[in-house]
Amino acid sequence: MKNDHVYHVISHPRGWAVVRGRSHRASKLFEDKKDAVAWGEQASRDLGFLFVIHRTDGTVERMDSYGRESHS
Repeated sequence: MKNDHVYHVISHPRGWAVVRGRSHRASKLFEDKKDAVAWGEQASRDLGFLFVIHRTDGTVERMDSYGRESHS
């Protein structure tokens, strides 16, 4: 799977961010983690990406694969 075929939910100074791949720029910012997770999960499903949710300390809380990695 290509590194850009991943969405991460990470802690951000303004709340929570959804970041694609290794980008340093947020695709979208949210005040609440649950909103970031909901948006990131749907986007990952739509695109067949891996979805990774991080804790505030940066460690991985959960990962889900939405199925197109074999086509990358």
